[in-house]
Amino acid sequence: KYLEPIPQRKSAVSLACLTVVTRKLRIYMVLPENEVILEASSRWVYCEFLEDAGLELKMPQLTIATAIVFCHRFYAWQPRSKTRLDIFSIATASLFLAGKVEETPKPLREVVRISYLVQFKNDHERAAKEIFQKDCYLERQDDILEAERIILHTLGFEFNVEHPYRHLLNAVKRVTRAQTVNESLSRGLAQVAWNFANDRSE
Repeated sequence: KYLEPIPQRKSAVSLACLTVVTRKLRIYMVLPENEVILEASSRWVYCEFLEDAGLELKMPQLTIATAIVFCHRFYAWQPRSKTRLDIFSIATASLFLAGKVEETPKPLREVVRISYLVQFKNDHERAAKEIFQKDCYLERQDDILEAERIILHTLGFEFNVEHPYRHLLNAVKRVTRAQTVNESLSRGLAQVAWNFANDRSE
């Protein structure tokens, strides 16, 4: 399965989302304009990467959302300039950690290989050859394990993440039981609300 090209999905992170993130960073973080744009772009990149890698690993949306929150928290405390590891190593480690926290773990070997293929999906053939070479695989694995240790210490081993999904589904069930809207509209309402919840986590 590793030899199959990673499909080019429509980005889950919209340009509008990037604009909102940029505006929020400009308000809440004392950064020069060029650094604000760079920070917002980095968040866009790792959110899209986590979405693609999580789907390829067949992880639940809840686990992917938890990984995104871990990344947001990490970079809120740890500026990119202060760690030698790139955003893909940090994001992959966040996904690996989120799988354990949400009790949907994936083997490290699978996470390492799939995440590498997703990162280099535009050159899949070369990436597939590289990640099956022992040196490349071990280097990537070491980076992810190091990133996981750094994330654990940066977050202070605080893994509690309350997502809106459970509250959202309960609200939709109450609306359906009250027969405020018909079943078809209820499903549509649930989907729109779910999409808003996903955009919020990103």
